[in-house]
Amino acid sequence: MSSQLAKPAPTITTPVPNSTYTSPVKCAGTGIADWTVYLFKVPIDGEDIGSASVGEAGEWTFYAFLEPGTYSVFGQQMANRERSDSTATFSFTVTA
Repeated sequence: MSSQLAKPAPTITTPVPNSTYTSPVKCAGTGIADWTVYLFKVPIDGEDIGSASVGEAGEWTFYAFLEPGTYSVFGQQMANRERSDSTATFSFTVTA
């Protein structure tokens, strides 16, 4: 029986936890090349706030167009029906 090692969670460099932004919110970080990073809202309702493909250099970026409010999110990366570990959940605020 073979075991498969978990893939590491993506790194999220922005948005910064407990910070305030105006929309669109730049979301960026690093991950596994050729995978897709998703940021999911909590509570999990199947909806993500956005996603981006990770480039060959391991970097990803997208802009989330969000209504004013406080958002709790976590990140995860996926490819070929495989999922990475999740990041810790964190919150940020969007103002008008």
